[in-house]
Amino acid sequence: GDRIPSRIYPVKIQALERLTDDIVGLSVVTPRNQVLSWHGGQYATLKQGAGLVRHYSIANVDPASRQIDFHIKLVEGGAFSAWLRETAKVGDLLQLEGPLGRFHWRSLQASRTWLFATGTGIVPIYAMLHAATPDQIRDAGKIELVWGNRYVRDAYLDERLRELSKQLGMGYTTVF
Repeated sequence: GDRIPSRIYPVKIQALERLTDDIVGLSVVTPRNQVLSWHGGQYATLKQGAGLVRHYSIANVDPASRQIDFHIKLVEGGAFSAWLRETAKVGDLLQLEGPLGRFHWRSLQASRTWLFATGTGIVPIYAMLHAATPDQIRDAGKIELVWGNRYVRDAYLDERLRELSKQLGMGYTTVF
């Protein structure tokens, strides 16, 4: 019963921001009166006009502004990465299909819940925690999040995760 049907949206790039040397924050916006419904943890397919198609976890959806955020790791030699790095600009149009995937918060009765991620693999977990209801957080028991990165400079969400851990009463550890 908690499945949200996937739809195709024309979206416009709202913002491009370097989060680290090799991670780009991409924000797109859907047309007026079209808001992407989703469960934190799901992903979307982005299609660029030249036929480049890639799947990315959704970091956040703001229904009020219709903005959808992605954190994209730039891959050396990657066609979509090259397009993002060299050509993409605010106002460019993309096609988005979503939401996709079944990796999202489910209600569970647990005494402890461990969450592990490395690099941008934190995105769906961050999205799930951010969107979780107080009942879901309570039912998960003591939540422990462990986020691994190669270097301290790669922990671009550290401040937000520390804040979230305080709000949710969750354990949070970074590993380098």
